[in-house]
Amino acid sequence: MEEETMASRRRQFKSDARGFLDKNFSFYLLLFLPIYILSFAVGFGNLAFNNGNNFGGSDWLSLLNIVVALLMAGVSFVMIDLQRGVGDFSAPVSKSFTIFNRGAYFFGFTSSDPSSGYLYHSLESVISCSRYY
Repeated sequence: MEEETMASRRRQFKSDARGFLDKNFSFYLLLFLPIYILSFAVGFGNLAFNNGNNFGGSDWLSLLNIVVALLMAGVSFVMIDLQRGVGDFSAPVSKSFTIFNRGAYFFGFTSSDPSSGYLYHSLESVISCSRYY
């Protein structure tokens, strides 16, 4: 009996998620589009530079790969905000660059007050513990 309820909950969850994604598919596609484009550029660049034994170009691709990682972090913050109901489904391409537009996300602050962020509280606890040693 319990397996049947778990299976029905799973089916209901999947159908709800599919319906949510179908309504906002173009938003999510455009949200991830800069990441896809830059990832393909890094991949093809690695292929081209490694075939030509040009290892200096690989340094630039590594930098571009770091930018892709930052974009992925920014998109994950946007998705968390959407899940919490804070954000809206508008301007997906500009929201892809959230990590660069809002430095508070990058440094772990959630408001204009730096003492409200997770990073601040983590550092505060480390500093207070280090006073005893």
